Amino acid sequence: MESAQKNPAVEIRAVSKQFGRGAEQVKALDGVTLTIGDNEFFTLLGPSGCGKTTLLRMIAGFEQPDDGGIFLFGEDIKGLPPHKRPVNTVFQHYALFPHMTVAENVAFSLRMLGRAPGEIERTIGEMLALVKMEQFAARKPAQLSGGQQQRIALARALAPRPRVLLLDEPLSALDLKLRQAMRAELKAMRQRTGITFVFVTHDQEEALTMSDRIAVMSGGRVRQTGAPRDIYEKPCDSFVANFIGESNFLTVTVERLEQDAAWCRLDGALLQCSCAGEAAAGFDARVSIRPEQVSFSADGGGGPALSGVVENLSYLGTDTQLSVRLGDGQMLQARVQNAGRERPPPGPGQRIRLRVNPGAARLLAD
Repeated sequence: MESAQKNPAVEIRAVSKQFGRGAEQVKALDGVTLTIGDNEFFTLLGPSGCGKTTLLRMIAGFEQPDDGGIFLFGEDIKGLPPHKRPVNTVFQHYALFPHMTVAENVAFSLRMLGRAPGEIERTIGEMLALVKMEQFAARKPAQLSGGQQQRIALARALAPRPRVLLLDEPLSALDLKLRQAMRAELKAMRQRTGITFVFVTHDQEEALTMSDRIAVMSGGRVRQTGAPRDIYEKPCDSFVANFIGESNFLTVTVERLEQDAAWCRLDGALLQCSCAGEAAAGFDARVSIRPEQVSFSADGGGGPALSGVVENLSYLGTDTQLSVRLGDGQMLQARVQNAGRERPPPGPGQRIRLRVNPGAARLLAD
C-alpha cells in the first residue's frame, strides 16, 4: 500500500522480545520489521502465541523491546510511557468502569487530560453519535449487551482523538451475527475518523473482510505481509496457505519453468502454476490449490484434466464440497456453488473429471 511507504504511522524495526530465563525462555518476537501507513486498517493475524499481542503491547508502551526500535510518525518512542504516546487501546475485555455511566466512561480520559468541560460534553456527544449509542448515555455498563459495551469501549478509546487505535481481539466475546455486523462498523469508523487502526486477531475472516493490509505471524516472525487478496490468492508458504482459508496440498513434478510460472505434472495432467519461491525442473514440489478453483464434470470437456473417484460429498448450504481421490492416491477437495446448478453434483463412488483454473495452483517455497 502506497501510504505505508510515504506516510508511515508505525514503524517496527527489527524488534525482538524474550520472556523468562534459561530453559523457560520463550522468544515472543524474533526480528520483526513492519511499516504501517497513516490512515490504514492494518491487521496482525496469527494463531495464539505467535507474538501479535506482544507486538501490540509494545506499540502501546506496556512492553519494551529487547532489541530493535518502534517509531510513531517518525519519532522513536523507546522508553516513552503509555500515557504520553498518541495511541489508545481497546482490549478483548472492555474494562469499562462499572460504577460510571456510559457518558462518564467516555469522559474519563478527557478529564484526566484536563480538557475543558465544554469540550468534554461536546466530545461525549460526538463519540456516542459515532458509535450510535446516544440514547444510552445515562446507563451503566451492566445494563448494556456485549455489543453495546464494545461500542462504548470504542467511543472511550476514540474520545481523546488518538493518532493510532490499537484493537486487541475486541470482537472475540461477541456472537457470530454481532461480530459480522461490528466488522462493517469498525471499517466504516476507521474511514470516518481517519485514524490508523492496528487490529489483532486469530480470525482469518475478520482479517480478510476489514483490512487494507495483513501481516500473517507465526513463531514470533512475520511470514507474509500484503493486501487480503494477495495473502489469500498468493500465499508465500505452506503455513500461510493453510492458515488462511481452505487449501489442497498436493505433490507435483516440475516439468518446466517460465519466468514467474511453472508447468507441473499432477496425476498425468499438466498444470500451470504460479510460483511463491524457487523451483527446479525435474524435481517434486508442493502446490496449494483452493477448493473453489477446481471445477468438475462427467466427461471433463476438452483439454487436459484430472480424473478421480468421489469419496465423500458435503452439502454446505451455499455450496457443496467433494472429496475426490485421484489416480495417484492423493485427495483433492473441490467446492462448487449450488445456485444455478441444473442437476445435483456426483455422488460417492462416481468417477469424474476435474479441472484446475490456470494459475490457481500455487507452487510453494516450502
